[in-house]
Amino acid sequence: MVERWRNELKEADVNDLNDWLKEHNIDENDLASHYSKIFDKRFELSKKDGFAFLEKKMENIEPSCGYSVLAQILAEGKHNVVITTNFDSLTEDALFIYTQKKPLVVGHASLADYISTNLSRPLIVKIHHDLFLSPKNSVQEVVKMDNNFSKNLRDIFKYYTPLVIGYGGNDGSLMSFLEELDHIEEGIFWFYMEGNKPKDLSL
Repeated sequence: MVERWRNELKEADVNDLNDWLKEHNIDENDLASHYSKIFDKRFELSKKDGFAFLEKKMENIEPSCGYSVLAQILAEGKHNVVITTNFDSLTEDALFIYTQKKPLVVGHASLADYISTNLSRPLIVKIHHDLFLSPKNSVQEVVKMDNNFSKNLRDIFKYYTPLVIGYGGNDGSLMSFLEELDHIEEGIFWFYMEGNKPKDLSL
């Protein structure tokens, strides 16, 4: 998506884009790390257009085979929490398709008090909100985690060992939260593609 937005900005005014990339120290070989900045630039005149783009992009998408495995793990009960910066519905869709378990989806900070370690059903926490519940995209929105989320998620990390998959640590909210935690009993297992190592955590 960021490559498409970059190309659209380049078509509109290549000189303006080049100046903006230099001003914000954005490496064109690592655009994904600057998702929020590029989103802000591309849709600075209309955030509604940004939402419409995302809505269309996620329309009719189906969970891949990897989600079927994740759904089975979540349905077993012991490993039943997902904390994500994504605002799509692929995880809950996979649970509906492949299992009989109905998840509790916390897709907005106002629902954060429902986060609990005592749930018998899978829990999906979307810290940047659900697509249809005011999703957070801009730099200002993702720089810090909402207090309702951080307060309730602290208990989760007291009892669960996080396995991090598909997250590059490029937003300030979740990364800052993880770095500020006093202690995680078993540490963090962080999976990443070779050559794509996220910034170090001092935990």
